[in-house]
Amino acid sequence: MIIFVTQITKCGWEITAFAVETVDFASPMINSVLEILDSAPEMIDFGFQMVNCELEMIIS
Repeated sequence: MIIFVTQITKCGWEITAFAVETVDFASPMINSVLEILDSAPEMIDFGFQMVNCELEMIIS
């Protein structure tokens, strides 16, 4: 019975270690996505400015 409990405990630590490694691996990707979302309004504004410039050139 003690061996069984010990095996579960070891397995639990391995699962925890794997979860921590997964979070460590995913964090940079999550940060990149957040940075992209943070800069999205600026990119949209830039796109509108380009469209406006093109429209002004077409009109004139």
